[in-house]
Amino acid sequence: VTLEPWLRAASSTQGVLQRSEAVKLVYEVKSNIGHSGLVHVKAQDDSGIWRSQQDVRIVQERFHFTVAGGDWGACLVEDCGNLATGVRRRPLQCAGMDGQAYDWDTF
Repeated sequence: VTLEPWLRAASSTQGVLQRSEAVKLVYEVKSNIGHSGLVHVKAQDDSGIWRSQQDVRIVQERFHFTVAGGDWGACLVEDCGNLATGVRRRPLQCAGMDGQAYDWDTF
């Protein structure tokens, strides 16, 4: 059995910060299935006397798309000898649950 983590640090998770300095922690998500878990953020001063730990709950929801179709266009006859066949087209708009538009052709 091989277990592959669904969340992996993509930036350094260790280091020394100066007073009032901030750091951005970047993680990669390696799954499209909903997961949840805890990330333990630990800190201490140089002497080791002061220590702090904060547990941060991470929840990965499934990403959903919606597709909306526009009005159908006129019938385009493919074969003038057979008027029973034809093509009708309509535009499709694809939006993610983040509100962003996505190119339908990329899926």
